[in-house]
Amino acid sequence: MALPPYEADEPENVYVALANGEWHGNYPDWAAGPASAPTIVADAAQETVAERLWQAWPLCAEHGLGMHPRDVDELLSW
Repeated sequence: MALPPYEADEPENVYVALANGEWHGNYPDWAAGPASAPTIVADAAQETVAERLWQAWPLCAEHGLGMHPRDVDELLSW
Protein backbone atom coordinates (compact mmCIF):
# COMPACT_ATOMS: atom_id res chain seq x y z
CA MET A 1 0.00 0.00 0.00
CA ALA A 2 1.39 3.40 -0.92
CA LEU A 3 0.59 6.55 1.05
CA PRO A 4 1.50 10.12 0.17
CA PRO A 5 4.70 11.49 1.71
CA TYR A 6 4.68 13.76 4.73
CA GLU A 7 6.85 16.29 2.91
CA ALA A 8 6.35 17.40 -0.70
CA ASP A 9 9.91 16.53 -1.80
CA GLU A 10 9.91 13.03 -0.26
CA PRO A 11 8.95 9.76 -2.00
CA GLU A 12 5.65 8.10 -1.19
CA ASN A 13 5.58 5.75 1.80
CA VAL A 14 5.07 2.09 0.92
CA TYR A 15 3.70 -0.24 3.60
CA VAL A 16 2.96 -3.95 3.77
CA ALA A 17 -0.77 -4.14 4.46
CA LEU A 18 -3.39 -6.80 5.08
CA ALA A 19 -6.11 -7.43 2.49
CA ASN A 20 -8.41 -5.00 4.33
CA GLY A 21 -5.77 -2.24 4.06
CA GLU A 22 -4.77 -2.36 7.73
CA TRP A 23 -1.07 -1.96 8.49
CA HIS A 24 1.11 -1.43 11.54
CA GLY A 25 4.51 0.02 12.30
CA ASN A 26 6.72 2.51 10.55
CA TYR A 27 7.10 2.63 6.83
CA PRO A 28 10.00 0.54 5.55
CA ASP A 29 13.18 2.18 4.26
CA TRP A 30 13.20 1.19 0.59
CA ALA A 31 16.36 3.22 -0.12
CA ALA A 32 18.55 0.12 0.34
CA GLY A 33 17.45 -1.06 -3.11
CA PRO A 34 15.61 -4.00 -4.62
CA ALA A 35 18.07 -6.61 -3.30
CA SER A 36 16.87 -5.97 0.25
CA ALA A 37 13.17 -5.98 -0.68
CA PRO A 38 12.46 -9.55 0.57
CA THR A 39 13.95 -8.72 3.98
CA ILE A 40 12.04 -5.43 4.17
CA VAL A 41 8.74 -7.09 3.19
CA ALA A 42 9.27 -9.99 5.63
CA ASP A 43 10.07 -7.57 8.47
CA ALA A 44 7.03 -5.39 7.73
CA ALA A 45 4.73 -8.43 7.43
CA GLN A 46 6.11 -9.85 10.68
CA GLU A 47 5.50 -6.54 12.46
CA THR A 48 1.89 -6.37 11.22
CA VAL A 49 1.16 -9.97 12.26
CA ALA A 50 2.77 -9.45 15.67
CA GLU A 51 0.73 -6.28 16.26
CA ARG A 52 -2.49 -8.07 15.31
CA LEU A 53 -1.81 -11.14 17.47
CA TRP A 54 -0.08 -9.23 20.31
CA GLN A 55 2.71 -11.80 20.37
CA ALA A 56 6.04 -12.37 18.72
CA TRP A 57 6.00 -14.24 15.43
CA PRO A 58 7.71 -16.37 14.23
CA LEU A 59 9.15 -17.95 17.36
CA CYS A 60 12.49 -19.69 17.69
CA ALA A 61 11.69 -23.38 18.25
CA GLU A 62 14.63 -23.72 20.64
CA HIS A 63 14.24 -20.57 22.73
CA GLY A 64 10.58 -19.55 22.31
CA LEU A 65 11.62 -15.97 21.50
CA GLY A 66 10.64 -13.87 18.52
CA MET A 67 12.98 -13.86 15.55
CA HIS A 68 13.76 -11.08 13.07
CA PRO A 69 14.52 -11.44 9.36
CA ARG A 70 18.06 -10.77 8.22
CA ASP A 71 20.17 -11.16 5.13
CA VAL A 72 22.78 -13.91 5.49
CA ASP A 73 25.02 -14.37 2.46
CA GLU A 74 22.32 -12.77 0.29
CA LEU A 75 19.66 -15.19 1.56
CA LEU A 76 16.72 -14.19 3.72
CA SER A 77 16.64 -16.01 7.03
CA TRP A 78 15.31 -15.76 10.52
